[in-house]
Amino acid sequence: MSLVNHSRRSLLRGQLNSLLPQRPPWVDNESQFIDNCTQCNNCIESCEEQVLLNGSAGFPEINFDNSGCTFCGVCSDVCETNAINKALFTRPSTGKGAFSSTANIKTNCLAHSQVACQSCKEICEVRAISFDWVNRTPLPKVNSDLCNGCGFCVGVCPTQSIEVTQA
Repeated sequence: MSLVNHSRRSLLRGQLNSLLPQRPPWVDNESQFIDNCTQCNNCIESCEEQVLLNGSAGFPEINFDNSGCTFCGVCSDVCETNAINKALFTRPSTGKGAFSSTANIKTNCLAHSQVACQSCKEICEVRAISFDWVNRTPLPKVNSDLCNGCGFCVGVCPTQSIEVTQA
């Protein structure tokens, strides 16, 4: 049984529509993660990109505000309880599997105001973000089949218009 009831916690904070926290890569099941994680912080301390942080309940969470995940695997390697377990996620044909998340671009994106910005497209290594012309304006589009949820696009967005959410 999970010790943390995120929906109740969100209700008490007045966040009725709050989603579960974004967990480290290679976490498949929230309740299983909570049950197995000892909150040792080894994954947080070993994260090369420093995208893992100690969440409000003391469990590791991802924050893509300053960087993204390179899928180096160190967080899984140092996890002694296998709460983070990259061995369970092998999809060599697509390279996906570390996250069941995808980037979502909100309407406050500069492109929706006809301002030329393609920072997210430029940093996207897997080319999941493209710009389609709609009414003479290039608008961003995320190909969820290509998006690996790495989060690098989040930090480069000048209007914080991108979030990585569960697919």
